[in-house]
Amino acid sequence: RRVLDPLPCTIEVDGRALAPAAFSLVCASVVRDLGLHMVVNHRAGEDPSRPHLVASALPSRRLGWRMPLVLAGRSIGGEDAFDDLVGRFTVRFPQGAAGEAADGPYVLDGDILRASAVHVSAGPALDVVKP
Repeated sequence: RRVLDPLPCTIEVDGRALAPAAFSLVCASVVRDLGLHMVVNHRAGEDPSRPHLVASALPSRRLGWRMPLVLAGRSIGGEDAFDDLVGRFTVRFPQGAAGEAADGPYVLDGDILRASAVHVSAGPALDVVKP
């Protein structure tokens, strides 16, 4: 529950701020299946120059009920949800009591990192050769 409770942060998508002031889930990818058949980003890969961003402000007790939708590769929906391909987005964490930027947690490829802001956009295309 502690991992999925809404965390105070703002998200700006292609120059437009999203309404909620806290999010429980922010997931972006250009790969559809994140492993273990977790298909949160069901539209990932449609356009390699635009990652699929899914953001939800639902509390953990309501977000958990969306798991069948994730496993089926469908949108999780819900109030104040964002689910679309984007050019770029920025997640910013609120300032501390003294006005300095506070570092918030985020996960990148399984590693927990901290930053006051996280900027995301698609990188260059990579050619992958399979044997």
